[in-house]
Amino acid sequence: MAYDVHENMPDNFQVAFRRVKELNRQFRAGETSYTDPSYPESQVRLDFIDKFWIALGWDVAHEHETNPYIQEVKVERSQAFEGRRQHADYAFLYPDFHNIFFFVEAKKPSVEIDSADNYFQVIRYGWPNGVAISVLTDFQRFRVIDCRFKPNIDSALDRSISSLRFHYSDFDSEENFAKIYWLFSREAVLAGSLGEYAKTMPQPRGGVQQRRLFPVDTAPFDDDFLSAIEGFRRDLARAIKQKNNDLSSIELTEIVQRILGICLAS
Repeated sequence: MAYDVHENMPDNFQVAFRRVKELNRQFRAGETSYTDPSYPESQVRLDFIDKFWIALGWDVAHEHETNPYIQEVKVERSQAFEGRRQHADYAFLYPDFHNIFFFVEAKKPSVEIDSADNYFQVIRYGWPNGVAISVLTDFQRFRVIDCRFKPNIDSALDRSISSLRFHYSDFDSEENFAKIYWLFSREAVLAGSLGEYAKTMPQPRGGVQQRRLFPVDTAPFDDDFLSAIEGFRRDLARAIKQKNNDLSSIELTEIVQRILGICLAS
């Protein structure tokens, strides 16, 4: 989605910009306390990171949708990588509630965010799902990570996108905030911003292994496996519906998701 900071921004952008500037003011006023090692990650998420993404239009607090199977933001969504279960702090899904647009990994402000381990962790979430980019943030700092390449701890630090590295004070600038808003806000993502951005990213060279991206920036870990799962999902839903014709579509979806979740986790 194109933008011009010299033109009048739409009202929803201006509302988001004011909210984030207020978060910046609050963080600045208490920065000594917020960067102390005793200030935990769970608290910075509640105080700042959740509110940042809410300002961008996402239903992080599930105020609009309480059904866990049709929520657009999953908190601490479990992910599998090389046989180990990992938990992404946030996964942003819409509109089918099982494909993922992007992940956000949170850290507390006192830690060194720009470490190979932290970048590698973000890439481990994004790459198996075919997600082009994801975010690493402690609110004080905001990093956008290229997740198109197979996770490699030795090259993880090279995956930070230099043009999208910010300090929270950078978002006092409408021009800087616009770069994030028109990429990651709910309205931008639903309009295809991530797919458009992925097209502009440098293509890999040499033998680097890259995930193939679908237009919505999500791809299955294995196409054949996903196809089989989708077929099983349809057959299971059809069988349950035949025996329980009074189930609503939401109830049916929830039952199918629970059964599939149990099967995939075992």
